[in-house]
Amino acid sequence: MSVDLINIDQYQFKLLYSDKQIETAIRSMASCITDTLKNDNPIIVILMKGGVIPFSLLIKYLAFPLEISYLDVSRYGDHETGSSIIWHKRPDHLFANRTILLIDDILDEGITLHEAINECYGMNALKVYTAVLGQKSKFRPLGIPQCDFFGLTFPDEFLIGCGMDYKQQYRNTKGIYFKSQNES
Repeated sequence: MSVDLINIDQYQFKLLYSDKQIETAIRSMASCITDTLKNDNPIIVILMKGGVIPFSLLIKYLAFPLEISYLDVSRYGDHETGSSIIWHKRPDHLFANRTILLIDDILDEGITLHEAINECYGMNALKVYTAVLGQKSKFRPLGIPQCDFFGLTFPDEFLIGCGMDYKQQYRNTKGIYFKSQNES
């Protein structure tokens, strides 16, 4: 979709970041990731489903040896707010003594990413890094990590596009859109 305004059911979503802004953020992230991991032969682990699109945008700029894996853990499902952690697929790669880069779409509260980090360290990973397309600028409880690499800062609003969904739809929407919680 190349529209500035999307109507989904009764919600109005407004453009927050354009494709060009996202591409600039991805290139910057890729440069930082390359500088940090180029000699580590890392395993890049995609957090399904939201991490697929940020991964697909990043991978073309990561010019170093790497392996790819994925895991499927969620707190949202078809809801706009998170609940308890649900594991659909745990990692099946051998992470022992390896550097891991977890890729997701967004750092919101950080609970899902924190669980994924713990899972990797539980499999004896040497080091675990995190990369998200964007993180919300909000307080996170102690013990919940910030991301090592992120491209954009998001308001504390409901977002869609570039991996983020509304009822499993609109992950592939060009640009990132928001619906202000203050609007009716």
